[in-house]
Amino acid sequence: MQSLQEMSRVEISGVCAAFAAVGGFLNYWVKICEGRPFSMREVVVYTATSAFAGFMSFELLDYCGFPPGVCAALCGMSGWMGTRLLRIGEAIIKNKTDVEKKDA
Repeated sequence: MQSLQEMSRVEISGVCAAFAAVGGFLNYWVKICEGRPFSMREVVVYTATSAFAGFMSFELLDYCGFPPGVCAALCGMSGWMGTRLLRIGEAIIKNKTDVEKKDA
């Protein structure tokens, strides 16, 4: 089996997206165990959103120079956070660029 350090950047991004997708699925599974009714559509949306969040997290972490193992772990955590992470990122970008003030 190949280690993360031996993989190409594309392969690592796929691993990170997969870790994030698993995190999103597990987050949804916890909600099912807490009594939420099961919906296949929600499983797909949670998993896809989490994979996207994980991929974007990988891009940012790789740009900052984090090692592949740290990227994979943090991408899995970002998958657990899913849309919350995307909303946090959106708020940071809006705050830095003053989008709300210019739109008003």
